[in-house]
Amino acid sequence: MYKVGVAQQAEKFIRKQDKRVQRQIINKIRGLSENPRPQVCKKLQGYKELYRIPSGNYRIVYTIAEKKLLVFVVRTAHRKDIYKRLDR
Repeated sequence: MYKVGVAQQAEKFIRKQDKRVQRQIINKIRGLSENPRPQVCKKLQGYKELYRIPSGNYRIVYTIAEKKLLVFVVRTAHRKDIYKRLDR
């Protein structure tokens, strides 16, 4: 089982959403502790070790530290905005 960490920026985004969307995103993030690479996960091209999973119209971008058994959520945003501020 992996530990899950969430960046402050991602937490802030989640808090701003309505309760239904919050629950949807949080449930997806919790699921990463059991399986950090679910079937719907995709590795982001052009980024070092970043993965994404969909959650409705939102995307969760995260990295996996295998040695530490840690999944760290880097960013959460609407699907049209998610890639605008990611560092390559």
